Amino acid sequence: MKTLTEGFAGQPFSVISAAKEVAATRGWKVASETGSELEVRTKISGRSWGESVKVRVDSNQLNPGVLMVTVSSSARFQVYDWGKSTDNVALMMDGLRQRLQGAQPSMVQPQTQAAVQSQTFKFCANCGNKIPIAMQFCTRSGQRAD
Repeated sequence: MKTLTEGFAGQPFSVISAAKEVAATRGWKVASETGSELEVRTKISGRSWGESVKVRVDSNQLNPGVLMVTVSSSARFQVYDWGKSTDNVALMMDGLRQRLQGAQPSMVQPQTQAAVQSQTFKFCANCGNKIPIAMQFCTRSGQRAD
């Protein structure tokens, strides 16, 4: 299973709504939905029997107004996912960034497992937590990581 967490400003319903939009553009089907969680299923392909992609929204006790959004993906029926879970997490998180932060499309291609593992990291000035360079908020302290 691949997981990525990032902080966003807004309300939980706006994150779930944006996640549903991202899923619809990819052809993924909604499996379940609550006010703070969304589960979608990817299409079956030659490389995959489908994955389950989950988006969970949690409040941030250390930084009110910033939601911690966790995107995870796991294979549903096979043991090895051939890097599809990593690609699914990257695609969902990139789509959320575009919709929730008003960013221009970054034209990010799906990342392979090796590309994600070789990302450079930075450290949170508040708590020293090691975080991927692309993240804007620390997953431990919730503070802006610029």
